[in-house]
Amino acid sequence: MVSAGRVLIVPKGEWTNLTSYEMLDLVSEGDKAYLARQASVGMRPSEDISMTYWQPFGSSASIATTDTPGLVMPDGVTITVDATGLIVASLNVSDLKDIKITNLASGDFLKYDGTQSKWVNVALGTAAYKASTNAVTQNSTDLVESGGVFTVTDSLNTALANKVNTSAIANNLTTTASGSVLDARQGKTLSDTITNKHKITRKTVNTSSWSTDTSSQSGTTLYKKSISLSHVYVDSPSVDISTSSGTGLPTTAQQTAYDLLQYVTIDGTTMYLYASAVPSDTFYIQIEGVD
Repeated sequence: MVSAGRVLIVPKGEWTNLTSYEMLDLVSEGDKAYLARQASVGMRPSEDISMTYWQPFGSSASIATTDTPGLVMPDGVTITVDATGLIVASLNVSDLKDIKITNLASGDFLKYDGTQSKWVNVALGTAAYKASTNAVTQNSTDLVESGGVFTVTDSLNTALANKVNTSAIANNLTTTASGSVLDARQGKTLSDTITNKHKITRKTVNTSSWSTDTSSQSGTTLYKKSISLSHVYVDSPSVDISTSSGTGLPTTAQQTAYDLLQYVTIDGTTMYLYASAVPSDTFYIQIEGVD
């Protein structure tokens, strides 16, 4: 009997330079497939320009990722493929129980009701998110519920602050005629502190009145400038770059000037700025918890 030799294609996977390949071996290199025309070892398919050993045989495909296209395999449960090749997506009722479709304009949302087997409209009522660019804080009304959760909390804190027994606090706190606790150092009541601890005040930082300071926290020579404040409501007011109006973005020159700041300190109602060099441009800062 006469042998016809190899007549079927034999998949060999990814090409390697140490494997001995025979005619009709099918390999992949990168995203392309190649069919062996004759035996070879170490002949890279992509470099066989004359196609003496390897014949291009279409393109291979890998599994798709979030960054590259490729093969996507249905999981056979929620995503299936029918006999016609049509992809079908399915969800069980249990998959829908936690899904809400919110309508921010009306304050309502759609929720799947398993007992009725349909989507129903649910009104949020007075507990709703209010559109705002501000973060939710104790003094904000971004989250409102029948007049504002945080407003009620602040009112309670204020009432408690005004009932403080002054004999139990520092000697520099006194009581006004109305019964409010007064901080004699800064001229404010404790209820003022609660109300204004998130208050934002903007200050202009110009290029004048900077002095050399050799006693800085870093142990190096810095440049010092003072800014007067009316009241300080928190122990460590936060400082950030701003613009003159508080809107828009600082210029590149203003950002460069602000980046010279190393740290700030507070002494009573005076804030001291410490910079590595005297700024060559005026810039603006916003301080939280002062006015």
